[in-house]
Amino acid sequence: MATDQKHSALTLFNNPVLSDVKLNQVYDGNSRVYHAHKAILCKESTYFMKAFTGNFQEATDNTMELHDDDPDHFEFILKFIYTGCYDYEAVTQLANGDTIKRGLTPVQIYVIADKYDVRRLYEPAMKEIETILKAEPRYDYVMLKAVIEEYYNSHGGGGSPLGLLISKVLLGHNHSFTETPDFENLLMRFSALGGDMALVYHRQGMFQTRPLVCRHCLLTIHVKGNIGVYFCGRCNLKNQVKGRH
Repeated sequence: MATDQKHSALTLFNNPVLSDVKLNQVYDGNSRVYHAHKAILCKESTYFMKAFTGNFQEATDNTMELHDDDPDHFEFILKFIYTGCYDYEAVTQLANGDTIKRGLTPVQIYVIADKYDVRRLYEPAMKEIETILKAEPRYDYVMLKAVIEEYYNSHGGGGSPLGLLISKVLLGHNHSFTETPDFENLLMRFSALGGDMALVYHRQGMFQTRPLVCRHCLLTIHVKGNIGVYFCGRCNLKNQVKGRH
C-alpha cells in the first residue's frame, strides 16, 4: 500500500495534471521548469507554505522563480517532497563513482533541504552522512575534513542538527582528529564548528562542575564528577571532600 502511494505521488511529479504553480529553477544561467502542486509543496515545506499564503508575489502568481541551488540536488528534494522517499540509489548516481563526492552529496542535499525547510529529509540524510563518516578508517580524515568544509562553507550557522551530528562524530569515533593541526585550522576558519562542539559538550554535561575550597589555603577549584580526596594545587595539602570517605 505504501509503495503504491509513493508511486501515485511520483506520477504527479512535474505533471501538469492538477498543477497550480510552475517552479522555474535557475542556476548558472540555465533553468528547469517544473509543474508543481501547492498543496503537496506546503505539506512538506514551511518555506513554500509561507510563500504561498503570505503577502508575497508567489501567493497570487502561478510561477515561482528559485535561484542558486544545484539543479540535480533541488530535483532530488522535490521528488522527496512528492514521495517521502530518500533515494539512496539516486545519491550514488549523483556522485558518479567519486568516493569523496559520494560523501559530500548528502551534505549538499541537506543544506538545500534546510533552505526550504524540508525537515523530514534531515533524518535520512544525516543517517547516511553518519554512516559514511564512521566507515572511514581511524586516522584517515580525508572524508571528515571534506564534509566539515563543505557543510560550514555552505551553511555557516551553528546549532543545526547536522552541525551537531558532525561534532558528535568528532568527539566520538574521530576524536583523534581533534589532536591534529588540521582540526585547529578548521576551528579557526569556522567559528560555528567550535560553537557546535561546545554545545554538544554542554548537552553531554561536560561543563557541569562544582566548586571545592581547600580547607588549608582557601583556594577554590572547580571539578567535574564525584571525588573523595584531592591535593590542592597551591599548597599541595590533602583535602577530604565533605560527605565522602
